[in-house]
Amino acid sequence: MKTFESISRPFYNQAKHSNKNTWNNKRRYLK
Repeated sequence: MKTFESISRPFYNQAKHSNKNTWNNKRRYLK
């Protein structure tokens, strides 16, 4: 379980980060 967590955590953080970036891009285009 620990190895799975260490593998999935970076992907989860990356997805969260890219999600935030797309949201920022949307707001930038809406302005």
